[in-house]
Parts: sequence; structure tokens; C-alpha cells
Amino acid sequence: MHEIDDDLKELLSFHEMLALLCFNINFAKRYETYSLNQISDILNITEDRIEKAVRIFWRIGLAKIYKDQLNRIIIEMTDTNDFIVKNTVFEVIWENKRKYSEIYQKLIQHTIEQNHRSN
Repeated sequence: MHEIDDDLKELLSFHEMLALLCFNINFAKRYETYSLNQISDILNITEDRIEKAVRIFWRIGLAKIYKDQLNRIIIEMTDTNDFIVKNTVFEVIWENKRKYSEIYQKLIQHTIEQNHRSN
């Protein structure tokens, strides 16, 4: 049986966390950095809420946080080697698949709009 962390599962089920999970898994390039502002814009969630979610991601090994020369927060999406975290993430996605797919669709729409603006 795969171990699941129930407290982490509850935490990752909140909208901001689920949106950041979707971004991390489907849109972020591994080990590429993003500004807090970029992620906030992409996910359409306020910077302070994204910052809180990213700090939790940092604690569970799904992100690194830096500050640039202008003291802006920079985020690097990473993978975790912790099997309990991985199993919990998959469980959260499965149990929240409808909400997760809605977030995914919005992220795709955002990507399409960005591509149209740049052409």
C-alpha cells in the first residue's frame, strides 16, 4: 500500500496549492526560474497567496525560492524524491480531478492567449 500524508493531502487540496501543483506538473520547465509575478499572472492568483503556497512547496521539496538583485522572489520548480509526498500529490490530483482539470484548462487558455499576443 502506498503511504499518504493526510495533513499534506488536505493542504494540497486548497485552490492555490492545486493550481501550483498543476503549474508545476504540466507547465513549468524543470529547474527553470519564474518570478512570483509571472506565476501569479499565469495562475491568476494574488502574489501573496502564491508566495505562501510556494513556501509550502519549498518545505516538501517541490520548489526552491531565491531573491534576485532587486529583492524580488524567484521560484524554481523541482521534483521531490520523497515517495510519501509523490503519492500524496497523485492522490490529491485524483481526488480533485474536476477542479484540477478546470485549472489545467485555464492554464492552456492562458498559454494560447500569450502565444497569440506574441505573434
